[in-house]
Amino acid sequence: MSFKVSIIMCVYNEEDYVKESVSSVLNQSLEDFELIIINDGSNDNTLNILNEFDDERIKVFSWDNKGLGASRNYGLDLASGDYVMFLDGDDYFVENALEIAYNEASSNNTDLSFLKSLIIRISFMKVIGLV
Repeated sequence: MSFKVSIIMCVYNEEDYVKESVSSVLNQSLEDFELIIINDGSNDNTLNILNEFDDERIKVFSWDNKGLGASRNYGLDLASGDYVMFLDGDDYFVENALEIAYNEASSNNTDLSFLKSLIIRISFMKVIGLV
């Protein structure tokens, strides 16, 4: 099965953030995606939190810690989308981000696109009381 977008999320000990991060993907207006999560040897509660999600678009794979580069490459091998996006386990998408990114890339027939992003980690936002 092919999807419009494959989102690859590599996680390592993200128990404080991963639920919000995954939820931000599931709440997108564009629903034709797969979320490939590579659990890179987490030794906290990350995997248990991921297993709580019941959505056929989520595919969780676990392996011994091999690092971000190897995990992303593994995710790329598994991806079936027309486009691929990366999202860290402690980051999240704002509303409609996936639809906007997909529409821009597909309407311009681009092979590579970069998105402007607001780089504020969820952990920092919690510290200053934004979330």
